[in-house]
Amino acid sequence: MAKFMNAELIKIRDNLVCGHCSCVFIGSDSQAWKVKYEQKTVYCSAVCRTAATRNRLQKPIPSNICQHCNKEFFSRTSKQFCNLQCYTSSNKMKEHIKTISEKSTGFTYMSEESKNFLAEKNRARAKLSRINVNCLDCGNEINKIKSSRKKFCDVGCYRSYMAKRFDRFIANPQRMALPQCYDEFLDKEELSCPFDNCNWVGKHLSLHVNQTHGVNALDFKRAMGFNLSTGVISKDLADYLRKRALVGVAIQQDATALENARNKISNIVRYVSLESIEHQKKSRFVLNSEVGCLRFCIGCGVEFNQSSIFGRTLYCSKKCRSDAYNKKARKTTGERNRNSDGTFAAH
Repeated sequence: MAKFMNAELIKIRDNLVCGHCSCVFIGSDSQAWKVKYEQKTVYCSAVCRTAATRNRLQKPIPSNICQHCNKEFFSRTSKQFCNLQCYTSSNKMKEHIKTISEKSTGFTYMSEESKNFLAEKNRARAKLSRINVNCLDCGNEINKIKSSRKKFCDVGCYRSYMAKRFDRFIANPQRMALPQCYDEFLDKEELSCPFDNCNWVGKHLSLHVNQTHGVNALDFKRAMGFNLSTGVISKDLADYLRKRALVGVAIQQDATALENARNKISNIVRYVSLESIEHQKKSRFVLNSEVGCLRFCIGCGVEFNQSSIFGRTLYCSKKCRSDAYNKKARKTTGERNRNSDGTFAAH
């Protein structure tokens, strides 16, 4: 029996959310019906459905203790912290930032001398059209324009640096959907297959998954949480492909036609990968730790380091903010006196 599709059901069908990779996709009438009237979870592909079922049924046994929150967590390799937030909030990261700052400036972290030194350094750089900097990973010299934030030779050096700075300390369960450590996963000479009972190890993981397990690259990347533009290949193979001379279609800089072709055959409306979210967190933390942002609390006047360089935090803590708001309210309404029975006296 055909289901009646009204305007509401059509809108739901064209904006379904995958229960595994959280992408927005155009589904079938049956999926829209199940979401509307049966409150069921739908998936953008069979791969995402299988991955979600596997993650729901498999409950790994915790084998490590986080050094920051003291909670037990599971990781295939021995790690010190359960997630990225615990690592960036730990004393180990604070000491690392302090050490790096003292080596680069010669002053203690976020002192007045350090801030003046960085200001002079930035003004000197602004006078040059191009500057030379060293790659943070391999140390090779990079010539870049003064306004560019480029710090690495290529994406290979970027992944290697992020893996050594963050991922080597963070738990990596490496189930079908990787919750973290994407840089560490791709910063290897050989990749392993995440499917059950598959002991394959090699260079080109997405090609193996397609040929052996019958899963196309786009579905596999969404199920694993990778960017759709990420090549799921080993580090040395990625370096080789990047250094190849561009010929044929690859030499064309305009990718509009290819992008339009992908959009026509794909039912995906919007997709935000776990890899991009992880990179945003890492990059934001690196930027905040290098630049720093000191503020003075307007409530108590104490100097504090703002958690992000974006925006302007007015209070050093939630308690200080609440006290300031309460004090302002008392000035507006006046002090309230209580009666003998505990109720407030009328003004």
